[in-house]
Amino acid sequence: MPTIDQLQAATASADTDELLTSQGGVSVKVTRSQLLAGLQPSIAVPPGALLGNSGSTVDGPQSIMVGSNLTLTNGTLSGTAFSIAALPSGRSPVAADLVSLSQGGTAAAISYGTFLNGIASLPNLAVEPTAASVTRTLPAIFGDSLTIEDFGAAGDGVTDDTAAFLAAAAAGAPIRLGPKTYAIRGPTTLAGSAVTLIGVAGKTTLHRLSQSSGSVWITVAATLFASEGVTFDANSAITSSTIGVNVSASCLRAVFQGCGFTNTVSGTGLQFSTSDPALTRHSVTACEAFGNVRGISCTAADGVIVSGCHLHDNSSGGITVDNIDSTHTIKTRTTQILGNQCWNNLVGIQVGDYSLSNVVPTTATNTNPDVVQCLIASNTCHDNSEYGIAAQGYNILVQGNLLYNNGGTNLGNGGILANVSNSAVRDNLISQHLGYAIDAGASIFTDIGDNFVTTARIGINAGGSQGVRVAGNYIENCSGTGITIFHTETDANGNTIGVATTNVVIAENHIDIPTGASGIILQDGPQLVSVLRNTVVTVAGADVSLCLLPFTDSVTIAGNLLNGSPTLHLFDPFAPSSGPFSGFTTLAYPDVLDSVSIAATSAAVQSICALSALNYAQFVTFTKVTNGGSGYTSAPAVTFTGGGGTGATAAAVVSGGALIGFRMGSLGSDYTSAPTVLLSGGGGSGGTATAFIGVPVPPSRNLRVYCGVAVSWAVSGSKPSQTTASGIAITTAANSDIDWVGRSGGWYAARHQQTDYVAPSANGSVTFASISGDLRLQPGGPGAVRWVNAAQATGCTTTVGAGTPNGAVSAPPGSDYRNLTGAAGSVFWIKQSGTGSSGWLAVA
Repeated sequence: MPTIDQLQAATASADTDELLTSQGGVSVKVTRSQLLAGLQPSIAVPPGALLGNSGSTVDGPQSIMVGSNLTLTNGTLSGTAFSIAALPSGRSPVAADLVSLSQGGTAAAISYGTFLNGIASLPNLAVEPTAASVTRTLPAIFGDSLTIEDFGAAGDGVTDDTAAFLAAAAAGAPIRLGPKTYAIRGPTTLAGSAVTLIGVAGKTTLHRLSQSSGSVWITVAATLFASEGVTFDANSAITSSTIGVNVSASCLRAVFQGCGFTNTVSGTGLQFSTSDPALTRHSVTACEAFGNVRGISCTAADGVIVSGCHLHDNSSGGITVDNIDSTHTIKTRTTQILGNQCWNNLVGIQVGDYSLSNVVPTTATNTNPDVVQCLIASNTCHDNSEYGIAAQGYNILVQGNLLYNNGGTNLGNGGILANVSNSAVRDNLISQHLGYAIDAGASIFTDIGDNFVTTARIGINAGGSQGVRVAGNYIENCSGTGITIFHTETDANGNTIGVATTNVVIAENHIDIPTGASGIILQDGPQLVSVLRNTVVTVAGADVSLCLLPFTDSVTIAGNLLNGSPTLHLFDPFAPSSGPFSGFTTLAYPDVLDSVSIAATSAAVQSICALSALNYAQFVTFTKVTNGGSGYTSAPAVTFTGGGGTGATAAAVVSGGALIGFRMGSLGSDYTSAPTVLLSGGGGSGGTATAFIGVPVPPSRNLRVYCGVAVSWAVSGSKPSQTTASGIAITTAANSDIDWVGRSGGWYAARHQQTDYVAPSANGSVTFASISGDLRLQPGGPGAVRWVNAAQATGCTTTVGAGTPNGAVSAPPGSDYRNLTGAAGSVFWIKQSGTGSSGWLAVA
């Protein structure tokens, strides 16, 4: 039988063609149509797809699409790296998630946690930070700063993190603190060459967990220290007397920026300890201290700057600068307190020590103070219960501060307290105080100038002072007094200050006086006070006697203005109906002025009297020491006897064993003469004093009186005394003036036009007259009465003498001479020729 290959090839194939096949072991024939009836006539495959079976059983082919990162090109299936951006979004990885990597050329998967742990074991892994130019290893970069958590801190506010805190500080790198609360035990000391704490402002807190011993929670002993954005919470539950953070003497440079100090309920939030005389430089900037006894305190450390801080709700001082040192051998120097806000403290800013244990006697505070060279500037202090600023020391500048509503209802407190020496209180704005605006009692060689003071009881007090200048201040709406000067003063604790007022200048101030208030009061006899060129403004109808009350015998008053005028226009001197000046025609002038005018007069003026002298003529206005005595260990009792009145009381002031002054308690009443002052007790002897009733005419007091009408001035019987060069009464012409000068408790007519003796006429002539007796012409020495006119300036002379004028008296021709010892024919002489002593001819 031939094989298939041996058969003849067909030319075509049709469905009717027959083929040999076997069915069940029997050879049969089938047509082509029958053979193909059970087969798929064609397979269609779309581009980019494969045929396959993705199921789990035998089945026909399926179309399989080519997915991401695979391509089918010209029948070739190839793969590329996958695109991360094209992957679906995931979540934050956790330790159990897998990461693919190649290990020894083989792909592998490891957990995310294992992957990160492996990075930590690569010490030489290096990176170059953005914008940097040097590649560094990760350990080096991470070591630039450390976290307290790197040393095991929990930061939950409960777990004791002290050990971790100290270990981090000892590592020498800056310590980063998270927005957590770290519990730190006390006492804890930060030592070493440098410690830096970097927190999250307002969120990082170091909380005192406990205090086992000592008086300080955290001691900064490192040479250099910096802290930023850390709140030091001393824990209000710990009530023992402790300090929150103490910068010790070994720290020469400490910087606190944006930190908080709170809850040191029995001590100081931040304290700089005594380091004098070592030079230190500490700064506290933009920090906050509240809920402490003292917010920030500097004892005797040089160069501390506190600026831009908020100090509030501290039971004593917001900022205190002082030191208790009875020997005064250490100081607080060159402190600057700038631009802070202080409220709701006892004292906003307190500079200087008011402890009696430090100042015995108190004058030592001014001559040898604890605080020197201190600047207090541009601070805002309000609603502090005693003072906004209280300063005591040497070379203190209090400038440009804003103070309002300090002192509460205590009339003895207020805005600024300045018991300073060689210092200045300038350019401050002080408003809304029920007590003092500026209380500068016991200041020495100090300038109080250009301050704006409004709405206080006392505008400026500068009593108990020496060499103080109160000048250029604007004072208005003070319900008590604009400026007060006491002879002696007390310190902030009410203790007598051993200084008596002398050489005080009150000049060029503007004082607005509301109804019922006073302008300037000189109380208890301050000495050598000058009241110069001030402007006093009163409301309509005000009592001008209250513009100046000079209860002293030692004051210079000149150049002041009352309501814009240097003079006051009076109408007619009057005669009081009662009192010591009853019946005296009295010219009563306001003490503040040195010029008045009279428009009319009905009688000769018998009394030139300041309004204060008139109003207080029967009161003991002040008491003056005439002999300080010695050996006084306490103030002797003071008793007033005689004088016709009753009720005067005073307290003696003693310093250094001697009397230095008196504080009047009550002025009494109805005194007709000065009472005698009796002193008893006090352990000393020799002290004497003189009481004054009314107000004496100050020596060299000048009063110019313009007379609109002719005014007669009495001499005999005047009170206080009025004297003239001639010793007799005078009359000033209408439209002229006269200058009276204080002398020996009375008045002396220093310059005036006397119409009694010299009377100009409307035609240009003048009449020389006398009240009675001769009209005398008396040239001095060898002088003569000379007769001249406009055309003859030399003129001729009239002289008198004893003996002949020939050879003795020189005169121009036409002169005459009278020989007071001559006889007939030699009494009256005429000069005929020459200008020498010859040429005389006797004519009678």
